[in-house]
Amino acid sequence: MKKIVWAVAFLLLVCQAVAINYAPVVQFTYEINGKFVIFDASSSYDPDGYILNYTWHFGDGSIGYGIIANHNYENEGRYNVTLNVEDNLGNKNSTTKTIVIDITPPSTICKLNPDINGRNGWYVSNTILFLNAVDSLSGINRTYYKVGGGAWSEYFAPVAISEEGNHTVYYYSVDNSGNYEETKIMNIKIDKSPPSTHILVDKNSSGGWYNERINASLFSDDAISGINKTFYRINGGEFLEYNMVINLGDGKYFFEFFSVDMAGNFEENNRMEIKIDTVSPEINIISPLKGLYVFGRKIFDTELTFVIGSLEVNVECYDLNGIKLIEFYYDNIYKGNSTSSTSSWEINEFSIGKHEIKFIAYDLAGNKKIKSEEIYIINLKWN
Repeated sequence: MKKIVWAVAFLLLVCQAVAINYAPVVQFTYEINGKFVIFDASSSYDPDGYILNYTWHFGDGSIGYGIIANHNYENEGRYNVTLNVEDNLGNKNSTTKTIVIDITPPSTICKLNPDINGRNGWYVSNTILFLNAVDSLSGINRTYYKVGGGAWSEYFAPVAISEEGNHTVYYYSVDNSGNYEETKIMNIKIDKSPPSTHILVDKNSSGGWYNERINASLFSDDAISGINKTFYRINGGEFLEYNMVINLGDGKYFFEFFSVDMAGNFEENNRMEIKIDTVSPEINIISPLKGLYVFGRKIFDTELTFVIGSLEVNVECYDLNGIKLIEFYYDNIYKGNSTSSTSSWEINEFSIGKHEIKFIAYDLAGNKKIKSEEIYIINLKWN
């Protein structure tokens, strides 16, 4: 029995001698402000005692002490910071965290697809905006952009820009250290529409013809990028750059003209015919000619025209661009008209004495010619 008592007592002494002593729990927080960092180990503790020593290894070869330690790093970079602690019983523990010292803002690159495909920095199609942000230390947090006076939006995917006009794109990025990039600007100019050109003539036409010299002017308009050049050619000749009023005289002209805007958009070729005739038609009286006519038959020549009985009047007209109408008057009384270049009318009414036959010819341009002839006639026809 005594042996059992001594054994139990021995075991109790051994257990007291080997009582468990826990190591301290190590943890810390930090606050970064530029290159200056405040480290705080207030959350570290010892379960069965207290912590006597806090030793900091800042990762750049420097050491600090205390529950709270401050350190100013000379250079940016990634640093492994280790906190070593020791409690009142000599137990030690440590923990390590990686911190990033980053005072450099990120950099964002703006690219467009396709590349500029017009002239003078203009796009002649839609374009897609790509933003690529880079930060070598703490990494990119967010990228923002806005177009013109619109609201800022976070960039997630490429942005299509299709509206014509001048667009200013603003963009910037923020890294995980809270560094803000200065706002950058990209100007995008889009003009997908060709210009428009029209011709203006300073005279009025009749039936598509002008009967006097004209001045033809070309006027072009482009509301987006503006007009670069205007070209024209006449009757299939070489295209010339338009820079002054075009003066035209008699003839038929087949005009072709178009413009190119500053973005490089080509207008489709415009076509227009201009017809000018400033010359009056010619009138040739075939009969009666000077002489004596008896019932329509010429007997002999005389200095004047004498007619006995009825008479057929024959006239011929000529114009380079065509006769529109011939009118016949007898003593200024309208007797009829014809659209043929050769026409005839019969005079068979009571007449004694001097009379006038008159012809007025009109060409397609509205030019007219008047020709008259005096005749002496005796026609005793009674109605």
